[in-house]
This record gives sequence, C-alpha cells and structure tokens, in this order.
Amino acid sequence: DLVHNYNGMSWILWIAKHTQPNIRKRASTTGVPQLIVIPYSHFCELASWSFDLSGKPCETYGYAPGQHILPVLAVRRAGPQSFISSSSFVETVATDDQKGSKDSKPDSKPDSKAKKARSTAVPLMAMPDGRILSDSWEIANESGLPKIDEKALVIYDQELGPLVRQFAYYFLLKPSNRKAWDGLVTSGRGW
Repeated sequence: DLVHNYNGMSWILWIAKHTQPNIRKRASTTGVPQLIVIPYSHFCELASWSFDLSGKPCETYGYAPGQHILPVLAVRRAGPQSFISSSSFVETVATDDQKGSKDSKPDSKPDSKAKKARSTAVPLMAMPDGRILSDSWEIANESGLPKIDEKALVIYDQELGPLVRQFAYYFLLKPSNRKAWDGLVTSGRGW
C-alpha cells in the first residue's frame, strides 16, 4: 500500500528522493564537495573545520534538527545504495532508574533502531567522484589533515562528544535562552 511502500521504497524515502535537492548530482556537476550539517553540532563542525583548515572548497547546507531529515535521507537511503554512518551518532542509554523500572522493556531490535538513527545522521558529504562520506571522521580524513588516533576517536565519539552535547543542550534549550538557540539555528548557514 502507498503508506508503507511505493514502488519498493518506503513513502518517506520516496518523498525524500522526489522533493529534495540532488546534492550528489550537484557535487558531480560543480566539482565541489557538498556538505550537509546541523550547523552547531560538534560532529558537523569537525567536518566543516577540517575542510576550512585544509583550504579545500566545499558547499555547506545547514539545517535545523528535524529539517535535516529529508535531505539526509535523499542521499543516505533513497538511492540504489545506502550510506549509513558507522560512528558519530547518538544511542539511547537507559538511566539507572530506568533499568530497574517495572515499566522498562528491552528493545527487541536494537540494531534496527540504531540503523534508523544513523540513516539521518549528519554530517554527510557528497564528493564530485560519486563517493559519499558518511560521517565526520571520513570527512576529516578526506580533508588531508593528519588522521586522528583510533583510541582518541573512540573517546571523542562515545564519551566526550555525547557528554558535551548533553551539557550544551541542557543550557541552550531553556526557554530563557531562546535568542541564543534561534541564533544558532538560523544564522550563517542554511536557506
């Protein structure tokens, strides 16, 4: 049926494919890498800064959270091949209180849930030669800057990055900080 499947593609992927700019084609025709980001994400800033520091050009498309979903799905999942991020993503972690709760239910398909989350992860870069760089580390490595030690990468991705994000969002999402949040979402990049 149309709600769940359209010509072998879920309806959301069909919408993404047919309504979003084709950044893969743009990268190919312009010869310039195309970068999709949430502008204030530390994962995205790593990718953006890597290209800035290397002096290599790229065109950046900044989206607010939620607004980024269709453009990212158009590249990651709506084509003949999927490009799922293997790092730089957020996993839901139960607190100690939730783990012991009688209402807590184990996720029967954690791998499926993680794959869905990584399907909309940013940053994402389309290269002129057709490659898709699916996370910040791949993009940073493509910039030509020195590679990051694997042990440090794990600490940044799985420990420090999520904690910094939680700390920042704790303050930024307070109603009293609306002007700061609006400035982050709307200034400098995007439409």
